[in-house]
Amino acid sequence: MKRYRARWILIATVIVMMALSGTAMCGDSQPERDSLKGLSAVMLVIRPLSAGAEKDGLHQADIRSDVQFKLTEAGLKVLNSKDRKGSGGMPELVVNVHAFKDRDGLYAFTIEVELKQRVSLLKSGHQMQTGTWSIQALGTIGAGRLNTVRDYITSGVDKFVISWREVNTKTHQP
Repeated sequence: MKRYRARWILIATVIVMMALSGTAMCGDSQPERDSLKGLSAVMLVIRPLSAGAEKDGLHQADIRSDVQFKLTEAGLKVLNSKDRKGSGGMPELVVNVHAFKDRDGLYAFTIEVELKQRVSLLKSGHQMQTGTWSIQALGTIGAGRLNTVRDYITSGVDKFVISWREVNTKTHQP
């Protein structure tokens, strides 16, 4: 009975995602963009993928390479953990991908690209590491095409770069 219910929940989720044209993205508000002002470097964190996703062709190392290329191409320095501690705000760009495969070989996936920085709380003055910019995507794809999820990830990173450029080039204009 549990298996039957879980299958219908997955089918309903897939139908909703298909109604959203296969992939949907959200995030990137103006206050989030403003949090990117003055940012010149980030540490890149790629969260581990499921063993099934790795087996079906979506590899953490490929994602890291794609994202690092996009960031350095844009002019952002990619820090190691030692350099990050010495940088203001301890910024890290976190890429998190969850991919769930059903028995028929269809993956439902979620992607989050999030910038985390050290911030100070106004009332207490305490500092904490928290997300200040993020974008999420979700969709469905067949197991044979799972590697193309990398395109959605780089699209999210492109949005991050566009937002970063937007708030960092305005400050240099007269």
